[in-house]
Order: sequence, then C-alpha cells, then structure tokens
Amino acid sequence: MLIARAVLAAVLAVPAADQVSQAIDALSSGPGVYAAPAAIGQPLSKADVDALTQTVRSASSPVFVAALVAPTRSEADADLHALIDGVHQQGTYVVVAKAGFRVASDVPGVEGRTGELAQEAIAAHRGQPLAELTDFIQRVNGAAATSDNSSGDLPPPVATPTADNGSSHTSPFVPLVIVGAIGLGLVALVRSGNRRRRAANEAALVEVRAAAEEDVTALGEQLTALDVPPASAPEASDDYRAALDAYDRSKAALAAARHPEDLRDVTVALEEGRWRLACVRARLTGQSLPERRPPCFFNPQHGPSTTDVSWAPPGGAPRTVPVCAADADRLVRGVDPDERLVGVGGARVPYWQAPVYYRPYASGFFGGWGGGSFNDEPPF
Repeated sequence: MLIARAVLAAVLAVPAADQVSQAIDALSSGPGVYAAPAAIGQPLSKADVDALTQTVRSASSPVFVAALVAPTRSEADADLHALIDGVHQQGTYVVVAKAGFRVASDVPGVEGRTGELAQEAIAAHRGQPLAELTDFIQRVNGAAATSDNSSGDLPPPVATPTADNGSSHTSPFVPLVIVGAIGLGLVALVRSGNRRRRAANEAALVEVRAAAEEDVTALGEQLTALDVPPASAPEASDDYRAALDAYDRSKAALAAARHPEDLRDVTVALEEGRWRLACVRARLTGQSLPERRPPCFFNPQHGPSTTDVSWAPPGGAPRTVPVCAADADRLVRGVDPDERLVGVGGARVPYWQAPVYYRPYASGFFGGWGGGSFNDEPPF
C-alpha cells in the first residue's frame, strides 16, 4: 500500500487529478482563495487560508489565489499559467506552494511589477507565508490605485437629451441600455470562456484517448497471441476469461469516455487484464503465480512489477518505484528503462511528464490493482 501511494506521487506531479480545474471552477465566479485539501499546511494552515480570504475580499484590486500541491517551481509555474487561462479574468494571480508562491498580473500599474512587489513582501516578512502574501496583496492594491489616480482626466459625461419643452433631463432608458450592454458583455465573456474550456477538454481528450487506445490494442494483441488449452489447464482458462472480461471493460470504457477523467476506468481495467494475463502465462509454464503488485512504473504495458527500486527523474528527488524484471536489469546495467511515451502537442514524452489532463489515465494503472483506492490525496 505504501509503495503504491509512493508510485502515484511519483507518477503525478500534483496531488489530485483535478486540483487546478477545481481551483478554476472555484475562482471563475470572482476573486477569492481556493486551497486544495492536500495543500493545507503546505505552507498555509486552514486559519491562514481564512485570513487570506478576508484580505482578498477586501482588496480594491481583483486577486485570485490558489494554494496547490506543486513540488517544484516549474510545476507551480505551469499551474499558474493554467489558472490564468482557465479563469480568464483581469486580475493578479497567485499560486501558493510549499516552496513559495508564484505570481502574475495584467492589472494596470501591477503588470510587469509582480516579481518586484513579491520580493519586497518576502523581504519584509521572510519565513511568514501569510504575512508575505498579505503584504503582497496590499502592495498590489497600492500599485493599482497609483495607476488609477494617474490615468488622466475623467471621461466626459453622457450627453443629456433635451425634451420638447426645453428642459434638460436624463432619459430613463440610458441606464437600461448601459445595464443591457454590460449584461450582454458578461454573457459573451462566459460563453467565450466555456467555449475555450470545451475546446481544451476536447483537445486533451483526443491525446489521452489515443494513448489509451494504444494500451487497449496492445493488450488485445497479447491476448490473441496467447494459446490457452482449456481442457488441460482449466485454471489458466479461468484467468484467461477474466483477462478477456477486463479487456472488454476497457474497450467499453474507452468508447464511453467523454472527458479525460473518464479514461481512468480504461486503465483500471487494463491493469486488471494484464495481471490476469501474467497469471495465465505463469500457469502455462508451471511457475509460481505473480504477486499482486502495481504495474511497472516505467511502462504499465509491461504488466505487474517484480521489485522496487530507487529512481530519480531528471532534476527530481529519488523515490521508490515498482519496476518489471526487464527494466530492473536495464537500470542495473546503466541502460535507460523502456518508458511509456504518450502524445503531447505532437511530441512524445514519458507519461509521468505529461500535462495534468493525463493524471486520471496514469492514476488508473495504480488504483485498480487491489492494494486500495487512490482517489484520496497521496502524502507528499
């Protein structure tokens, strides 16, 4: 169980498959603070989050804050960009992680100065995350207010129509027209945001579905190539039928998938099918049945792992991952393991380095093997 949790942490760069999308959903309604459950205490406590929320709500400039689990600065930067693209409102954006916070803004007076303002706040309250963030927001307010005050003269007033009797008055229809224009603008903004999200979801689904299709096809070919004599090996036949059932479930889940999150059901079924396939092979060759273990970390198509090794991704910290015998031998010989590559923007990358929308696909391999559910947040 502990190994499998560590594997999930190694595979996934952030703790929950949808922590960024949940932050986007929470903040799309307006400025505020969202804290992923696993991010509480890293470094902001629940009380800190509540205090920061009050600061953001009272701010004169729109601020969007997301406290997320982002182990590295590059991952925090990626989450920040995704948050900005998803919320798509003018304001100052902050992603808070254990190692610090990352900021960006398109607010006049603040834009281009976020790094400077953040450094000033950190220097004034170093080692006190809540104080640093509070000070930063106050500096953002000051910079935005300074820009507003220096923006020049006020715009000219709306022309006042004159009635037939020569008296001057404001038409009652003017406020209605203004309100209507604002309403139409908001509707257009919401629809535009929804279209962008649908397009992003569709593009992500195309890529993840392609990876899942490759896995389903590979299992089908392995099952087809296996010759199982049902009469002489009844137990092998039982495992073979179970593998076929899992294969059928993976195909059905693939056909029904409408969102990247749906692909988790595909990989859960695929992992079950590969373990059953390993059982069939063991029975046919008279070997001991394989231990029910997580699949090979480097390529789940390799089937169940046989051992655990310490491994560090490029630029990352060492962690314990399960590997198959072939990849364990490669590592001992100093050869790169056989990595599972998936498509991302026309390129092929190891699946654990893929964007966040690959998370459900990856987590399914390590959540359905019988060692417990991994829907909860893995420890970091």
